This record gives sequence, C-alpha cells and structure tokens, in this order.
Amino acid sequence: MSSYISGLKNLVTDAFKKPEELPHHWYKYKTRFSMFGTVASGKTSACSAIVVTAQILSSQLEGFKCRVLEGSSDILSGASLLRRGHFPKKTPVNEQIPFEAGLLIWWDQLLGTKKIHIPISDTSGEVIQESIIGTRGHMNPNPEMWGRLTTVGKYILNCDGVILVAPASRALMFQDDVQLEAEPTSIDYDPDVNLARILNTILDHKDRNRQKLKGLSVLITKWDLIAPYAANWGMDLYDPTGQGLKQFMEVCFPATSMALKSYGLDNVQFFPSHIQVKRKANGNLEKWPDGSDKIERIEEKRVPKYSESSYVALINWLKGFAG
Repeated sequence: MSSYISGLKNLVTDAFKKPEELPHHWYKYKTRFSMFGTVASGKTSACSAIVVTAQILSSQLEGFKCRVLEGSSDILSGASLLRRGHFPKKTPVNEQIPFEAGLLIWWDQLLGTKKIHIPISDTSGEVIQESIIGTRGHMNPNPEMWGRLTTVGKYILNCDGVILVAPASRALMFQDDVQLEAEPTSIDYDPDVNLARILNTILDHKDRNRQKLKGLSVLITKWDLIAPYAANWGMDLYDPTGQGLKQFMEVCFPATSMALKSYGLDNVQFFPSHIQVKRKANGNLEKWPDGSDKIERIEEKRVPKYSESSYVALINWLKGFAG
C-alpha cells in the first residue's frame, strides 16, 4: 500500500512540474487548442501536416513568418517524416499530459504586424479511450493510469478550442457494417459513438462550469481511402457547395452531428483532409520495409501529396483567434 501511495505522489509531483515546460506557458495566447480522436485516427499526422503547410506558406508568402515551438512534442520530426514519405510515429501512451506544440506566427499587414501564438496539443488515443470508458463509470484504473487520466483530464477539459478528428476510413457505410479500418476493440465499434462521447464530455464540462468553447472544428482524416466508395453515395467532401460533407456527417456521424448542432453548427468549421498513400498498379498499398504505408510525394518539391488547401484554411481559421 505504501508503494501505491508513493507512486501516486510521484505522479502528481511530476504532473505539476512538466506543464511549466509547455509552449502555452511561454507566450501570450488567446485560445489554446486541443486535438481529440481515438487511436490511429490521424491526430499526429494532422499536427505534422499543419507544420508542413506552415513551412510551405513561409517559402511562398513574403509576409508570412512562423516558428515552431516543439514543447513536449516531436512535431518537427513528424513533419520531416511526411516529407520523406513516412507517416509520423503515433503519440506515446506513457505521458501524463498531452504532447503540446506551438506555432508562433507573424503576418505582415498594411496596418502593422499581427503576431499570434497557437498552442496545439495531441493526446494519445489510448488515454482518450480510457477517458471515454472512465466517464461512463466502467474503469478501475491502476495508479499509473489514474495519475495520467487525472492530469490529462484537467488539461483537455479546460482547453479553449477543440479540433475533433473524425477518421473517414472507419465510417459505417458498407453492407454488414464492414469497415476499411476498424475502431480499437476496447471502445465502441462505431467511430461516431466514440467521437460523440468525447464531444459531449467536453460540452458537459463547459456547461457545468459556465464556460464556452471559443472555437470548435472537425478535421475529417483519411478521406482518400474512402473517397472512391463515398462517390457512390453522392458524398464528396471537397464539393464547394458543402452538400457532400453535410451528407457524410449526417449519414456516417449522426450522433456527433447532433452534438455539434447543439453547440451551434454555424460556429463549427469542417476541414476534410487526406495524406495520399502510394499504391501499386494493382491498387494494393506500397509498404516500407517495416510494413508501414508509403506516402505519395511531389518529388521535386519533397513534400507529400495531401490536402494542402484544407490545412491552409485551418491555419487561417486559427488566425482568427489571435489575441
């Protein structure tokens, strides 16, 4: 019992020390964003794609300047891996707080320079899943997991803005509920149920504490995997009218859509995205020697083929929360 109590004390002590090293403590900011999604939903790749996009904008736009604050993350390595055709490594599970990175951005404008700091965290999907289960009263965590959930829970529930990650590849849109990629077995089979539970937990917390999210967006990932099949349903997330995206959310993520409507759909931004995987002539995915998927690249620019315009739009949306 004494070692149990001692372990808890050490976890609490470390948890209160480590946040002082995070970017959101270093610079002033108006809104701190957290990114939520289950295991392998594409959160780390999305964070890395944001950095790649910032690098591209920096090279193309004279008035755009950006510096990456890695904090506790490994986001520069993630961006480098994307450029080399590899998907970034997933967020480690054994962390007491989310991996947080920050973007320090300047826009030179006619009326002066606009400078903002955007802290963005990526929480391990395993921790999110344990939190989903825990909030429903079905978990008796060990000391290590208890310490991690307590710290992570406080962090993510007190964020100012949310980026929800919805993996399109797990959508239930085939006969007999077959999925291209399956949700982890420890949580609900339907990704819509899990995403809605995450969102409802955050919104309930805000309501109880008389707080309001300043910004809420949905980043739909892995669209390239599902796009050929979704076309038969009349769903095109890149349709400028927005009808394809609306139909996809209402058909495949109805519980999440309902929760988003309760928040106020006019205030929610949607960003469809993909990072193009490389395929052989027969349609099979090309693999690296370690078995991971290869990414299509624009070789002469050494950048991945991905939804660059969506990530530009995401950065511009985040710019709106500059203080």
